[in-house]
Amino acid sequence: MTKQKSTKRALLLSALSLLMCVSMLIGSTFAWFTDSASTAVNKIQAGTLDVQLLDENGNSLEGQTLAWQKATGHESEEVLWEPGCTYKLQPITIKNAGNLALKYKVIISGINGSAKLNEVIDWTISGADIGTEYHLTAGASNTLTIVGHMQESAGNEYQGLSIDGIGITVVATQDTVEYDSYNKTYDTNATYLNTDAQGNNYFISNANELVYFAKSVNVDGETYAGKTVKLTANIDLAGKLWIPVGQTQVSSFQGTFDGQGHTIKNMTVNYTGTNSNYACGLFGWIELHNGAPIVIQNVKFDKANVTGIKYTGVVAGYANGASGAEIKNCVVTNSTVTSNSKNAGGIIGYMGKGVLTGNTVSGCTISAKYDVGGIANSVEPAVTFQNNKVENTKIYYEEDQSYDAAGIFTGGKVVYRDDNTKTTFVPDSTNTSSNVTVSKLVTVSTADELVALGGTKINGNYILTADIDMAGKTMKSMEISGGAVVNFDGNGHTISNLNLGAANLHGMTGEGNEVAGLFDLTAPATTVSLTVSDLTVKNATVSCSGYAAAIVGYNSNGGTVITLNNVDVDGATVTADSVAALVAYSTGKVNLNNCDVKGLTLTGEAGRPEKVGAYIGTANNTSCVVTVTNCTNSTTYNNYGRVINGATYN
Repeated sequence: MTKQKSTKRALLLSALSLLMCVSMLIGSTFAWFTDSASTAVNKIQAGTLDVQLLDENGNSLEGQTLAWQKATGHESEEVLWEPGCTYKLQPITIKNAGNLALKYKVIISGINGSAKLNEVIDWTISGADIGTEYHLTAGASNTLTIVGHMQESAGNEYQGLSIDGIGITVVATQDTVEYDSYNKTYDTNATYLNTDAQGNNYFISNANELVYFAKSVNVDGETYAGKTVKLTANIDLAGKLWIPVGQTQVSSFQGTFDGQGHTIKNMTVNYTGTNSNYACGLFGWIELHNGAPIVIQNVKFDKANVTGIKYTGVVAGYANGASGAEIKNCVVTNSTVTSNSKNAGGIIGYMGKGVLTGNTVSGCTISAKYDVGGIANSVEPAVTFQNNKVENTKIYYEEDQSYDAAGIFTGGKVVYRDDNTKTTFVPDSTNTSSNVTVSKLVTVSTADELVALGGTKINGNYILTADIDMAGKTMKSMEISGGAVVNFDGNGHTISNLNLGAANLHGMTGEGNEVAGLFDLTAPATTVSLTVSDLTVKNATVSCSGYAAAIVGYNSNGGTVITLNNVDVDGATVTADSVAALVAYSTGKVNLNNCDVKGLTLTGEAGRPEKVGAYIGTANNTSCVVTVTNCTNSTTYNNYGRVINGATYN
């Protein structure tokens, strides 16, 4: 009993205590035990690359000409070169004054004396070849001696010539020795250009070196005046967005660029800014008012894609200046050049003075709002224009101009500009062309622009300039009627989430049947043609009661030719009586080249599976000849559905 009372008393006291605690907490703020720990403020500092050139007393040698060492007591005597003699320059110290490890080369960048004599002088640095790579950790230094040796075979033609001194340049970049970063090899590819002993020729063998060359002009202000830059190998720029060498007048290459027959592949330039003086190409702006002409020669380009606001070409955008420029023996193949205003050419956009000779443009697409040409657009009278060739190339313009035969080379109306007088230029007979078309172009870059074409009769040339997402949009077919010739260039772009509904009513026997497809050939009385190229349609939904396909819904004219080149349908849900990915129904010829079909859901007329085909749903009439080359169908559907009245396939 006593134990029970004690227990009750304890419970009561506990309850009272709890009540008191609660009453104290009412209206109060909870205070939790807390703790924290922090570091001091960390210093984050970018590394510095700082190379210095010093004499034996630690004084800077930058901007000075190095002198020859002479024997004591003979300091006033001339340096007399003769076969077999050797002279040394004063010792030089290369110091790494930065806090990053570096690698460097020493090149001879100037000569005080005869360049001819230098032909027979062999240079070494402390017993090693010019161009030897050295390494310096932060704060370290090397002392080097440059030695010149006159070749024993030097003949009499070198008598009386002298070299009194030389200038050198130290080129340095980051070295891969740091171990304090997550990726200690991030700068493995840090580069500079290789050069010959005299520093007159620079050599580029890979993409990193080509990018460095552009940086040296655009950022460092190197002009390469009097120098030659040479390609020593083919270069693939895939995955790199190219910044033109000399985008504006501010920075310009002023030397010679010799491709030596090598190819630059997959160069991509895409300028979308507002600077109208920004020139696009491998080179942007090349302009020199004093000295020898700028020369770009013997370079091949393949699969370049250059887009600019003005002054757009593959080799260069703009060339002018009192000394002019020379672009010779360059070849551009399988490339696209697009100017968002004017001055587009396969080789160069505009040239005011110089030489355009021996150049070839082949298999390219060149377009601008106006002023567009195969080799160049605007060529002034001071330009020598000879032995150029344009072949298998499409040239498009958006605004009407007075284009003539010269347009295949230079553009149209604006060629010569002499006191604001516009004169048409007709190239001489040394310039040739074959299979070149110059035609008006409609550009399509947005979903609304594509929708606006639906339900209208189209004719001419159309090109996509961007990928288009049609999500939330529904459109009718683009109609192609009597006499129309339509070229629709996808330009490598994709139309995604396309939703196509019924357009017109057509039928084999006058019976009205709905049609749905990106294109509808509206039973024309005269021959028409439709060519669709380089287009991907992804995740399309196409539905009607009659004939439906992602590309062509219907064609009933036996004289009509439908050609699909590199057209892919990736994922489509198509519902109608006669269905397919590419062409639902055709009476005329159908040419399918390098097309790919996959990811289809096709639903045709109930109980009529023969009207369902991956490529073609229904082929009608003996005039329907289907030619298929290098196409792939990775679906479970047959290539072709129903064949009527003897249609044939090749």
